[in-house]
Amino acid sequence: NTRKRFVSSHEQSVRLFKQVGVDTPSIERYIANGLDLIYLTSAFEQIEDEGLEPEFVFYPVMPLWPKINNLISSNLLIVNNKTAPDGDVRLLAIEDVWQYDRQIFQQEKASVVNNPNAHYVEKDGSIWVASVISGTKHSQYLNQTLQESLNLIQIKDPRSNHAGLSQLVTLIALSLQAGKSSIGMVACTWTGQTFTDNEGNARAVCASCDLGHDVFVDSTGIDFRDYLIGARRSAIG
Repeated sequence: NTRKRFVSSHEQSVRLFKQVGVDTPSIERYIANGLDLIYLTSAFEQIEDEGLEPEFVFYPVMPLWPKINNLISSNLLIVNNKTAPDGDVRLLAIEDVWQYDRQIFQQEKASVVNNPNAHYVEKDGSIWVASVISGTKHSQYLNQTLQESLNLIQIKDPRSNHAGLSQLVTLIALSLQAGKSSIGMVACTWTGQTFTDNEGNARAVCASCDLGHDVFVDSTGIDFRDYLIGARRSAIG
């Protein structure tokens, strides 16, 4: 059943990205690049045993918003999603996030490229990753700082990590495409991406989906804790 979910999840990603003219690498290409399918299926089943509704997510690491404005455009990720009640789905980012989008993107890419356990596929200038992530409607590990939540994530699987921003937004997009309840409507989810703002403050990127089905990308101090921000366990193969 886990292998069937792996294949069907890949088909869903193909359909999602095809809407915007982006070809998803085949499963065979991931495997040829050394994909650790045994580890991914094990991580999937472990998250499932914890009741955290795991999802396989295939995604490209790439900038998710254009420099000229903070609305999603046709050559990016979520556009013309017919399951959204208001028509188009928008990707919104507050100014201090899209101001550092190149830094955030490069950091997320480096976290994959420099990971010896990651077997990614390079295609059309992006790197594509096969992953598992908790797909529950709400985040876990609430009211923890960025590091505290990571410590909790890695208790059962030291290879697991925070979600990547590209991964998290793709997860939300897949949820909307499937007509499911929006992921992250109540609590924002930490990602592993951080940046230092113009005042020298270390900030971490988080993302959520509001009641209007807009995907909202925000940031907060890395030592911030609140019951409205949490984390999701993620594993890449």
